[in-house]
Amino acid sequence: MQRRLAAGEYRLLVRAVSGSRLFIDGKIVATTDFVSKNAEGHEAVPRGGALGSRRPAALGDRTSRADRHGSLDWGTHRFELQILIGSDGLRHEIGQPCVAIAAPGTMSFQLLTGDDDPSIALTNDGWREFEASEARSLDSIESRQPPSVRGK
Repeated sequence: MQRRLAAGEYRLLVRAVSGSRLFIDGKIVATTDFVSKNAEGHEAVPRGGALGSRRPAALGDRTSRADRHGSLDWGTHRFELQILIGSDGLRHEIGQPCVAIAAPGTMSFQLLTGDDDPSIALTNDGWREFEASEARSLDSIESRQPPSVRGK
C-alpha cells in the first residue's frame, strides 16, 4: 500500500498473532515475535495493559512499537506488512492484525489506510465503526452477486 505523508517523525504500532515484519520503502522498521510451540496449555494468560483510549490488542496478538529514528521525507511511501499465519504444529489464526500510525506531535494512533480512505482511530469506537463499514461493504458486494453464488 502507498501513502502520502508530510515530512516528520512518525510512531508506528504493529499487531499480529505471530511473526510479522513491517517495511517502509523496502526497509524493515518493526517486527513482532513468533509464537513458540507450547503443547502443554499451562502457560500464563496474558493480561491487557492500560492503554488509555487506545484499543487493546486482541487476546494472543503481539504488539511492536516503532518510534522512527530519523524522519520520513515528504512524499509517497510504500508500506508492506508480512505476517506468518500458522505453520507446522501451530493453528492457522489471523487474529486482528493492523498497522497504526501517529503523526508527528500527536499521541493518538490511526489505522494506516490509503490516501483516499477514511481516517480510523485506533480506539474501540473507531474499530467498531471500521467493522460496521466493512460489513456494509461486503453486504453491498454480495448483493450484486447472482442468487446462485450468494452466501446463505
